[in-house]
Amino acid sequence: NRTPDEPQADLCPHHHLERLALRTPEAIAAVCGEERLSYRALNERANALAQVLIARGVGPDRLVALCAERSTPMLVGLLAILKAGGAYVPLDPAYTGERLEYILHDARPVLLLADAAGRSALSGADVPTMALEEGWGTEAANPQVAGLTAANLAYVIYTSGSTGKPKGVMVPHQGINRLVINNGYAEFSDSDRIAFAINPAFDPATLEVWGALLNGAALVVVPPAVLLDADR
Repeated sequence: NRTPDEPQADLCPHHHLERLALRTPEAIAAVCGEERLSYRALNERANALAQVLIARGVGPDRLVALCAERSTPMLVGLLAILKAGGAYVPLDPAYTGERLEYILHDARPVLLLADAAGRSALSGADVPTMALEEGWGTEAANPQVAGLTAANLAYVIYTSGSTGKPKGVMVPHQGINRLVINNGYAEFSDSDRIAFAINPAFDPATLEVWGALLNGAALVVVPPAVLLDADR
């Protein structure tokens, strides 16, 4: 098994992606329908949104809820939250309003990033909301967040609640790294195309999204209409 060298061990996931964006800027990071998003474009879009999030008070261990369908703006949002030093709380807009409201009340995020479906599902949420699909532009410079390490929170994901109320599970940046980088059981390659087909609020989405984006692979966003059609 390969082991990351010590200087890399404390990198956050977005630092690994920034290195890829520098090394292979035109490699395809995400595919969504006819859209092709390069590593440079993904990184620079996330940089611009991250600066807005920082200005809105996002920083280490501060939570940002993300309620959106699978899309390239959603991926920009995930990456931007990490770049701002925050931790994302993924929410499925298809969840019942009662469940979403409970999670928001329990997590108490400082912001909610949502697409149209997410805003519709959370129309009564008492959380400052930003439109995920709004054009935030691009920024070449990567944000530098003081004090941020791989031990800080990367995301909080909620259990199904099948045996009681949903509970938030806190995962640090190093948890993502250990899952998808030199992990000893699944070999990821920059020639891979990895489907993003799972509910983003379900923990295995971590393997699909970051398994691709931290290893230089292409993440292929599979829309719900395709998932529900066996032939497609």
